[in-house]
Amino acid sequence: MAGYPLATKICLHCQRPFTWRKKWKHCWQEVKYCSERCRRNKHKCKITNQLQCRRKPETDRSEPESAIQ
Repeated sequence: MAGYPLATKICLHCQRPFTWRKKWKHCWQEVKYCSERCRRNKHKCKITNQLQCRRKPETDRSEPESAIQ
């Protein structure tokens, strides 16, 4: 391998970094997924990410001490 760094991107499905490959030489701008598996599961990722983003962290629902008798 050459002594220079290769270009990297973040996979839209698994959110992991992946590096340039020779087979992507002519289409690197269009590459979005690190593997065929991630490309096939791209719709599952969107649904999962939307659900995770919509979840709000649970807050402390205890009543203030002044309300407790």
